Amino acid sequence: MKHLLLLALFAVCGSPAFAQDPEAVFREANQEYQSGNFAAAAEKYESLVANGFESGPLYYNLGNAAFKSGNIARAILNYERGLRLTPDEEDLVHNLELSKLMTVDRIEAVQVSRAAASTASAVSTAALTQSILSSQKSTSVRLPLASRT
Repeated sequence: MKHLLLLALFAVCGSPAFAQDPEAVFREANQEYQSGNFAAAAEKYESLVANGFESGPLYYNLGNAAFKSGNIARAILNYERGLRLTPDEEDLVHNLELSKLMTVDRIEAVQVSRAAASTASAVSTAALTQSILSSQKSTSVRLPLASRT
């Protein structure tokens, strides 16, 4: 079924600027994928997209090749593109959800020494106390910003 959709798309949207037969390129990409050459498969699928071809199955295969290549963000992008065209495709939904589970926020914790933390706290407390004492005649209290050292 997926291949029929892609073939229909190629028949309707053929590109004269595309030197190779798009169906042949799609088959070659599938062969690369089956051989475990995921990066090569992704390049061939991308060449189809770059030449104006798009379909749910094309983006599905491109997402799979990106996923197998370790490019999770690219996989998510292509699964989402595929879902725009075929929103009821369960395989796309499943692979998108799986890919999203594989994402990791790469935020590194900042190490702050205890001495620096206590110094910053003491400075902040002293500034706050001074601000309160100096503004007793005023009805509003101006709080200093906490220092980030």
